[in-house]
Amino acid sequence: MGNYQFEELILKYKEKNIIKLSKKLSKSFSLSKSKDVAVLCELAYWLYIYGYEDEIVDIYSLVNIGLPIKVNFDIWTWILSIWGLQAYIYEQNGEVIKKRYYC
Repeated sequence: MGNYQFEELILKYKEKNIIKLSKKLSKSFSLSKSKDVAVLCELAYWLYIYGYEDEIVDIYSLVNIGLPIKVNFDIWTWILSIWGLQAYIYEQNGEVIKKRYYC
């Protein structure tokens, strides 16, 4: 999900929270900035609240990365929250095999 995809969310949805967070991320996004990853996590949860689970898969693909040797907990706290949300969605939808494989 690049910046252009955040802009697509702005155009596609009318919910204020999704628009506000997508605008922030479309201006600047880096997985090395804890503030950006925190906003991404908040966006994922708002998408879930509004029932837009397909978009959460795109967000999950952004943070589906391996663990580094040196962990920055300011960033990884948010990434783990997104992973947890994705695992919860898989379990809710009866996709236990995906949960085991991807999470």
